[in-house]
Amino acid sequence: MLLGAVAGSLGFAIYALAPTGPLFLIGVPVFALSGLLQPGLMGLMSRRVPVNEQGQMQGAAQSLQAVASIVGPIVYGLVFAWSVRNDARYHALAWRF
Repeated sequence: MLLGAVAGSLGFAIYALAPTGPLFLIGVPVFALSGLLQPGLMGLMSRRVPVNEQGQMQGAAQSLQAVASIVGPIVYGLVFAWSVRNDARYHALAWRF
């Protein structure tokens, strides 16, 4: 689980700091390892819940993940649009002050 969290953070850092396309692509396999995080989290959550409530816990977790999958791209799109507009004071790649 720790490897998944570190890989996700490192992958996002590579995405953010890559000045060229090929360097950006280096972050893809690194970020792919973040997939190791979810099974570990589900395992930890399942230990904290009684056996007769496992389905309810996993259903709630999947519901929250689905909501995040809907809201996340919308928020990301708005932040991305804000960061690349022509009159933005803080640009994503240059951070000019």
